[in-house]
Amino acid sequence: MTVADLFERIRVSMPQDSPGRLSRQQYADIVARILNANEFPAGENELGRDTAFLKQILIEDKPAPK
Repeated sequence: MTVADLFERIRVSMPQDSPGRLSRQQYADIVARILNANEFPAGENELGRDTAFLKQILIEDKPAPK
């Protein structure tokens, strides 16, 4: 899965009563918050809202603790 996949899933389903009504930047902010809350490493720049760029960022499982 890529960050673009997550972005699009959220964009087409949230908010539940009116999907798609937020701006692309607001959806990018939500995705960034989700990634941060799940302790994914931050990048050097703010998460963008360009789908082509977001497709380059893979979401991978964390290795299991030893």
